[in-house]
Amino acid sequence: ENEEYDEKRHTSYISFYVDGERYIFHDQYGGNDPEMASLDPGILFAITAYKADSEVGLSLYFSLEGDNPEFDFGACYNEAGDRYETETPGFIDSMEADFVNGSVHGTFFGEMESEDGDIVEITDGEFHFNHEFNCPEVTIESPGEGDVISGLITISGTWYDESELSHIWVSVDSRGTGETVDEGLATIGSYT
Repeated sequence: ENEEYDEKRHTSYISFYVDGERYIFHDQYGGNDPEMASLDPGILFAITAYKADSEVGLSLYFSLEGDNPEFDFGACYNEAGDRYETETPGFIDSMEADFVNGSVHGTFFGEMESEDGDIVEITDGEFHFNHEFNCPEVTIESPGEGDVISGLITISGTWYDESELSHIWVSVDSRGTGETVDEGLATIGSYT
């Protein structure tokens, strides 16, 4: 669970120290929330690392409105659920982002402060993402309101994940409004 970053093994990896205690999150499961990064092209890149059975976590948000990702906001939570924040641009020490080819790496450190003025020191932070960020988009056009929409959505590629995760959620939006009208589970793998 608490393993060092291995570019051949990990497609998502985050590690940092809070007041001297190390926290590691990675895609080889071990109780981690698997959703560690999300991309909204031209708008936002977000990193979120949480243990599934704990309040401990870290969130980092980057604006993508300029030529390069720009650090916007960060927050971390301790086991008691206390929240600490920073908007300091220098909190991100370095970052290399190639969203098209699915490669994002960076380092971070600095202080975060709670509403009560308490300070936590985050040191030796690093994040690594080596996977595709843009999921396939499929548009199904219906000839009229109330008509039944049916069809087959095919997702092709190679599945490398060796963790316990083996499915993809599929949702259908109502005419691009963002209102979800149906949702289902697509399972990856074979069963006998």
